Amino acid sequence: MSLVYNDTTNHRGIIQKIERNIYGHDGVGTISGNTTLLKQWTADVNLALDRALSLIFKSDGRWQFDDRNHEGYPTVTTSLVAGQRAYTFVEDTEGNLLLDVRKVYVLINGIYQEIEPVDELYEESMYNGQNLQGDVYRYGKKADGIFLDLIPTTTVALGLKVEVSREASYFLYSDTTKKSGIAGLYHEYLAIQPSAEYAKINGLSNAVPLENRRLEIEKDIKEHYDKRAKDEVKVLEATVIDSE
Repeated sequence: MSLVYNDTTNHRGIIQKIERNIYGHDGVGTISGNTTLLKQWTADVNLALDRALSLIFKSDGRWQFDDRNHEGYPTVTTSLVAGQRAYTFVEDTEGNLLLDVRKVYVLINGIYQEIEPVDELYEESMYNGQNLQGDVYRYGKKADGIFLDLIPTTTVALGLKVEVSREASYFLYSDTTKKSGIAGLYHEYLAIQPSAEYAKINGLSNAVPLENRRLEIEKDIKEHYDKRAKDEVKVLEATVIDSE
């Protein structure tokens, strides 16, 4: 069951789940009715969301994950600029921080063509200072930017397209009906993970079962996102063993 963030009417939100985990069934309103506690727990829930995304990105197969609360797809385009080798990618058009570059495409004769990722430390054209110009076929990554092997000779509008992964759409302490952008089956994790941490640090009697539940959900998350592409047929391949 998917969970809203803070449901003070039907008590079926992430915050209400945390209240029960930490304060018992008599703890209704302990967090939701205290702005300071609500802000503190919101920060912890967002850290749990980061942890969930980390698990998802490690397990994600060919169906690439993106937070459902984001508008548009995780694709960033910019102009290819004559004389410019380096291009910085920090945020998408919504202001979400970018976490990783997955693929890079260059617009050539009206068609986006994928270019090859390489280690710029070992590509002479990227460090020899000769600033050679020509058609772009490779790129390197450093810090928050990508570096082209050759420098473009002409400016091409929207000539550079980058497929990225990006941070989650985080909760504000004032959120109520907002739901997390991960699969609804695992919204409970956003309550369990911070609850387990709190229970362990503060020596609560339910620390062990909360920790066990946290590990159980993490296992389920990884398995779910690893097997999402049900429409793809998995093919078993034989392995040749050299007996010599």
